[in-house]
Amino acid sequence: MAHPICPLYLMAARPTKVSGSRSRPEPQVGIFWLLDSTLLTDGTPLNQAEPYGDHLTHPRSHIEVWEGWQKLGKVAAEVLYEEPPRGRVIFNTKTGQSVLLADKCILERKAVVAEITKTLGLPKNVTLGSDSHYRCSKCLYGSNTEEDWDD
Repeated sequence: MAHPICPLYLMAARPTKVSGSRSRPEPQVGIFWLLDSTLLTDGTPLNQAEPYGDHLTHPRSHIEVWEGWQKLGKVAAEVLYEEPPRGRVIFNTKTGQSVLLADKCILERKAVVAEITKTLGLPKNVTLGSDSHYRCSKCLYGSNTEEDWDD
């Protein structure tokens, strides 16, 4: 399927010279969770992302990835995908910007946002936002103890 024209897609398709020993990773779209202070991500490079309206998005759902990780033992079978704080990074093809949508438990932690940005190779000008899809059980129902999700 053809991708809409976007500046980062065009840059990724062109060979570039990199000065120094470190190269910046290719920007990705993806999904993520914060599970017991550990960031779990599943990303897709922009040139392999799926078009969705004016955006590029990750082709796999939170449910699909979480169930796969449960089968592999990466996450506990008794933890439901919607319990830990989670979110998604999409790419707006009209503005040329990455958009990070996440639970407020993630957005309030600058270090976690920085880790997501680094892991998915995002530029500094990421748009942050919340979405009703990405609300953890603590935000939806409250917690039984004050220690839940604290770091």
